[in-house]
Amino acid sequence: MSEVGSKAQARHWLRGGFPPSFLARTEADSLAWRRNFIQTFLERDLPQWGIGVPAAALLRFWTMLAHYHGQIWNAADPARSLGVSEPTVRRYLDILSGVFMVRQLLPWHANLKKRQVKSPKIYFRDTGIAHHLLGIRSEKDLLGHPNAGHPGKAM
Repeated sequence: MSEVGSKAQARHWLRGGFPPSFLARTEADSLAWRRNFIQTFLERDLPQWGIGVPAAALLRFWTMLAHYHGQIWNAADPARSLGVSEPTVRRYLDILSGVFMVRQLLPWHANLKKRQVKSPKIYFRDTGIAHHLLGIRSEKDLLGHPNAGHPGKAM
């Protein structure tokens, strides 16, 4: 916030931190940039890095993942919805984590002898991308979204 100022807080929250999205002259320009970024990222950038996941499958997964922002990750539901195995959706999540699009916050527990597997929480690194994938196009849409203001989420 020290860089953009408190007056731009709402715009920064909606558009995210990528400069072309944040600095776009209109909401439509920002939205178009985010749409093009996601498409280019999935169709060109990831294959160039040797990631061989179909762009359509990863886009569908990424869109589903946006609904888990700030929540505990459960691979079973997206796997069932996508018609793939749980290890496959975990691999998709690891791909998006590895390219810094999402962050997995692993649970912390002091007892290292516990063998209980705990699930991470999922956070999108850029709010503009998350909002685009959730279909949020304006500040009105953002404030009217069911998860806005949810105590467990930081949209």
